[in-house]
Amino acid sequence: MLADRHERTTLTAVSTGEKWDVNYVESFDDARASSNRLAAPVILLDRDWPGLEWRVAVETLASSPHRPCVILSSKVSDDYLWDELIRLGGYDIVAKPLGTGEIVRIVRLALAFWRNMASVISSNSKPSLLQKLEGRS
Repeated sequence: MLADRHERTTLTAVSTGEKWDVNYVESFDDARASSNRLAAPVILLDRDWPGLEWRVAVETLASSPHRPCVILSSKVSDDYLWDELIRLGGYDIVAKPLGTGEIVRIVRLALAFWRNMASVISSNSKPSLLQKLEGRS
């Protein structure tokens, strides 16, 4: 959810080089529906999206069943904002205007984190060897 056309252009250019699939939405309801339909691992959310309470959006999107990493795009970035974002279930903050190197770094880390967490969750849901041996699988 990026409101600024220049930021969308920057993200599109970066995503082409990184081979990321990027989907833009025009409302929070579209973001929530797209995120769930696509099981999007990373969501970039503009803190200044018109008419949107970013705290509610972060909390709602981050609590989706596939647990995406929600990155907040913000003109300000300080420890208070970062702490609040993490408390709400968000992943990180990227400064506006978007810089190519910074967005690549943050999204790559978020993707690696998401894949690792998905792998841990998947392995925890499988019966353990001890459970199999004891006939409890």
